[in-house]
This record gives sequence, structure tokens and C-alpha cells, in this order.
Amino acid sequence: MAQNTATATATWRNQIFGCCDTPMLCINTMFCAPCVLAQIRGKLGTYMGLKSFKNFLYALIMLYVLMCVLQIVKFIVVEILLGEYVKAYTDGDFATATNKLNESVAIQNVLNIPVLIIWIIFFVIVLKTRFEVREHKQFQPDGCNDFLCAFCCMSCTVVQTAREVEVTEDCCNMKEPEGAMTGLDKV
Repeated sequence: MAQNTATATATWRNQIFGCCDTPMLCINTMFCAPCVLAQIRGKLGTYMGLKSFKNFLYALIMLYVLMCVLQIVKFIVVEILLGEYVKAYTDGDFATATNKLNESVAIQNVLNIPVLIIWIIFFVIVLKTRFEVREHKQFQPDGCNDFLCAFCCMSCTVVQTAREVEVTEDCCNMKEPEGAMTGLDKV
């Protein structure tokens, strides 16, 4: 293990903000990050405790859809409560207006918790995947940079990692990628 660390001098072939060099991969990541992440994991040949590509992909899609549904529900409920707040405020019913505003804040806080948990799960998956690609490619370890990239621009990080393992732009086909580990052992 110490020998790998000593010889790890290679760096990423693709820049973190070079994501627009492959526009369809960038669009796929923006609208279906689970598909791109599953393709990357498929290229690595591991599924983080899940036994198959399909299980991993379906788990990610379920989390992604749940997060989207929670965000939509939060938006709708908060908009309704804010509408009732404005009506009560313009009618001069300040007690009701205050209650509606407090309900709006409470709903946002309650629904933000599961959304945050799902975001953390995706963050950990992206970070672990990036670490594994770095290890397979024998890149110099840089956990701080990986953490900042994944935290500040998760989509750009996913695209960079996907390009590094040669995920194609047609990655939303829900098929396990061919050539797992292809090109990962080359420096």
C-alpha cells in the first residue's frame, strides 16, 4: 500500500469545470445524477454493498425521486401557507398571519431534514466514488480537494469522475456499462 502512495503522481485528465466538454453527459448528470453515478460504479465494478448494477441504480433513483417529491411538496405547502399569510395580513388579522408564517417555517424545517439526509447520502456516494477512482487510477491522494469539489459542485465532480472512467454520453440507458475496470489500471 505504501508503494502505491509513493508512486501516485498522475492527475485527473479532465478538469473539474470541463464538464461542458461533453454536453450530454453534463445534461444527464443535471437531470439524472443516479444514472451517471450508477454507470461510474459499474465501471468500477462495485456497488457499495448492493449486489448488482440494477439494485444500486434503483436505490439511487428511489432516493432521488423521494428528494424531488419532498421538495415539490414543501414548495406547494409553503406557497399555500404564504398565500394565506398574505391574505390574513392584508385583512388585518395579524394573529392568523403570524400563525401561517410560523407554520410555513415549521413545514420547511421538517421537510428539509429528510432532504438533507438524502443529500448527505449522495455526497458520501460521490466522495467515495471519487476516492476509488483516484485509487484505481493511482492519482496522488488529495482528500481535501475531493471533499471541496464534491461539496461545492457535486454535478461537476460527477461529470469529471464519469469522464475519467470513460462513461459515455448515453449513460441514461439503464444498462450496466461494458468494460468494468477498463482503463482504470492505466496511469
